[in-house]
Parts: sequence; structure tokens; C-alpha cells
Amino acid sequence: MGSGASFFTFLSGTAVFFIMPFYLQGVLGLSPTIAGFVIMPMAGAFAVSGPLAGFVSDKYGWTRIELLGLGMTACSLIFLSFIDQDTRMVYLLPFLALIGMGMGFFYSPNSSSVLSVINSSDYGVGTAFLNLIRNSANIIGISMATMIITAMMAHSGFEASLDAVNDPNYGDGITVAFISGLSLTLRIQGFLILASVLLTVTKNIKSKR
Repeated sequence: MGSGASFFTFLSGTAVFFIMPFYLQGVLGLSPTIAGFVIMPMAGAFAVSGPLAGFVSDKYGWTRIELLGLGMTACSLIFLSFIDQDTRMVYLLPFLALIGMGMGFFYSPNSSSVLSVINSSDYGVGTAFLNLIRNSANIIGISMATMIITAMMAHSGFEASLDAVNDPNYGDGITVAFISGLSLTLRIQGFLILASVLLTVTKNIKSKR
């Protein structure tokens, strides 16, 4: 159940790292350099929150911190689903940082909870399995997000390619199609976090029996 929760969380969360540069450059018109700086808070928050979550979860238990991280991730995905071509950085940056922090707060205690149920001699296999789950979810999540967004673009009569949003020849129509696909993707991903919540809560209930 812990591995399943990890799968749905990374399926939902990490696709934002891949999709956001297309939004920042194609919709907001930022340069690649500035877009990279905008993405940095999300990656930085993920890196910093992991060790902090590990320390806090050792004191207060894994489940509470996992659910806190999942709540942060779900809230950021839902709020980000309302961004458009007029969104200001003061709105965007906090929620990008929040999704990174949420995933960091989830992943560290989740990994500890999964490894706690196997023998210490099998930690290498357990860690490898968790990495397999995470990487598989990343790939599937990026593929799913790309499929949804490009399908919306194709439905609107534009080229089914994320790169097309950077083409000025298409005008504002492709921007609207891209944002519609992005909003739908983020809402679906936010909904999938509920699966992680259910698995995490059920895991906790079963562990107390």
C-alpha cells in the first residue's frame, strides 16, 4: 500500500516539472533562463523538505507527515489548474514551491514506512523497488500529461505537439487550447492524489491491527 501511494503521488506530481517549462516559455513568453529560475523553487523545496520530513516523522509518526505532504501536493495541483496567460509570478511561485515541498514531505516518511516492514538484509532490494516505482510513475505521469494536453490541442485544430505552443504563427488559439489541456491535466492529477491518501490511511489502519 505504501508503494502504491508512492506510485500515485509521483504519477501526479512530477509531470509538473516537465510541463511547466512549456507554459512558462510558450504562454508567458519567458526566456529559457528565466523559466529555469521559476522552476527552481519547486526543485529546491523538494530537496530541502525531504530531510526535514524524515526528522519530523521520526518524532510524530509517518502517516501524519505523509498526509500533510499529500495535502500540500493536492492543494498546489488544484490551484495551479486555474493559471492562464495572465497569471502573475506572485501567484505562481508559491504553489510551485508548495508542490515540491509536499512531495518531499510525503516521500521521506513513505519510504521509511515501506522499508520498516522488510528485513534489514533486504533493504537494497526494497530501495531498488521504491526507485522502480518512482521512476515508472514519473514516466507514466509525463506521458499521461502530454497525451491529455496534445489531445486538447488537436481537438482544437492545432498540431498535437507541445512545441507548437511556442509557434507565434498559431496565434492565441493554441494558447487557449494548451491552457485548457493543462488545467484538465492538473485537476486529474489532483484527483489521483486521493488514491494516495486512501492507501496511506488504509496502510496505517492495517498496521495498528
